[in-house]
Amino acid sequence: MNRISIIGLGWLGLPLAQALQARGFAVAGSCTTPEKSQQLSAAGIRATCWNGDSGEPVPETLCAETMILTLPPSRCQDYLGLLQRLLGQFAEAGCQRLILISSTSVYGAAAAGHEGEEPCPDSARGERMLHAEQLVRASGIPQWAILRPAGLFGPGRHPGRFLSGKATDDGRAPVNLVHLVDVVGILLLLVQQQRWGEVFNACAPGHPSRREFYRQACACLEIPPPLFGGGAAVGKQIDGSKVERVLGYSYQIPDPLAWLSQQPDV
Repeated sequence: MNRISIIGLGWLGLPLAQALQARGFAVAGSCTTPEKSQQLSAAGIRATCWNGDSGEPVPETLCAETMILTLPPSRCQDYLGLLQRLLGQFAEAGCQRLILISSTSVYGAAAAGHEGEEPCPDSARGERMLHAEQLVRASGIPQWAILRPAGLFGPGRHPGRFLSGKATDDGRAPVNLVHLVDVVGILLLLVQQQRWGEVFNACAPGHPSRREFYRQACACLEIPPPLFGGGAAVGKQIDGSKVERVLGYSYQIPDPLAWLSQQPDV
């Protein structure tokens, strides 16, 4: 259990690797350039250069009993095809535990947004992620867990840039966001507590309206705010409380609106 491989040492995968390493785990992972591989290896993380779009299998040195998949679907030419190949390879290599980073896009716009609800996606992205979850469940890997983060923000990903200057009619809809530090914290507990066969949402408890939040977020960066229409309040509100009840996790950034004025890591 002390050896973990992370496929995708990027914005989420790298800080997760560092946090696991600090807790005594032997961490390996993949990145897409030789330069980054050298930098990570110098920092004590065994990184291997691998690009899923190449069609090449993951190097055998990266196959471990515990695997975490953080690959961004938007950066893969055929995410579902790649995932299916990886799951087959991991199962054959003896992988016993796997965590998939999915998305709350699996819930439709009218959803209640909690884990006990049957997902009903209303977007191509949501349908793709739901299919990905189904592939994991059917992979034959004995133990799995699925984490569905809401909109991700944090260092290098300030929410003020998400909608700046764009026109939208859902200004009264609730915001569903989660900070990087909370996603990493939840994943650490998933690994440490071995909560397999479970699906968890990751979403800050605070849900300000999109109009209030994104206007203030843009003001923090002094960039143009979104242009909100007069539409009615439509949109799901993601319930991220299961990680609190089951894992005992406490969100470090519970209120995205308060974070804007307190810790604007631009």
